[in-house]
Amino acid sequence: MTVTKLDTNIHTQISTKLHPGFGVQLQPENLNSGAAAEILYRHKLVLIRGLKFSDEASFLKFSLNQVEGANRAVEWDFGSVMRLEVRPAAKNYLFSREPVPMHWDGAFHKEPRFLVFFCNKLAAENPKNNQSGATLFSDVERLWRDTPAKQKTRAMAVKLQFLTEKKAHYGGQIERSLVEDHPYKNDPILRVAEQVRTERNPVERTVWPQTDQNRELVHGFEKSLYDEDYLYRHKWRQGDLLIADNHSLLHGRDKLDDDVSRELWRVQLI
Repeated sequence: MTVTKLDTNIHTQISTKLHPGFGVQLQPENLNSGAAAEILYRHKLVLIRGLKFSDEASFLKFSLNQVEGANRAVEWDFGSVMRLEVRPAAKNYLFSREPVPMHWDGAFHKEPRFLVFFCNKLAAENPKNNQSGATLFSDVERLWRDTPAKQKTRAMAVKLQFLTEKKAHYGGQIERSLVEDHPYKNDPILRVAEQVRTERNPVERTVWPQTDQNRELVHGFEKSLYDEDYLYRHKWRQGDLLIADNHSLLHGRDKLDDDVSRELWRVQLI
């Protein structure tokens, strides 16, 4: 997607900033076709509240309509829309109550431009626990921009290798540079996805070259992902829809409490 200018009327649609550094909330009544695309280019994360869809097909159609330039959704063996809910027998830790480490989507398959999440159902025995299982977003574009020059020089030479058994809809082995260019904006971003420690489908990560100095460098970036300067923690309400830049932001999840029942829908847009 290439954006040469921003619509001068676009700020009339923005009601609230989600975080001082990124993310905005839009009012549903102000939406028009392709509205989110230009806003995502600048703000990286868009929240729309109070939505309802009759089925997954209408959710997918809405998502594609809002993000101009997204040609299609990534297809998996289950289709385009993933239902993120607790499934005790599932082999993928995404369907557990475990916390989800920071990552970007599609590294083992096909990397989408944008991610769309929708909260279709949310209930808890104790209403206060509705706030558990927050979805986390960290701005790795800004984190890199704030990194001291000496660390940047070291980071440019580091690579990360990821390995996971294909127990779910993805798997294999990949190697990525710690610092890459955003594929559509050409701004540098950090690919500092965390190691996944779970009994279901763990993801092993190796830092190359394997030196203590490089491992400390990566660990330092990991800690910064959770710094309030870069982190937005979204506490879901039923009817919330989030659209995120899959490259400027990493995302993860807090632990989901035992008494919370929740169903999120997710689609990945290319």
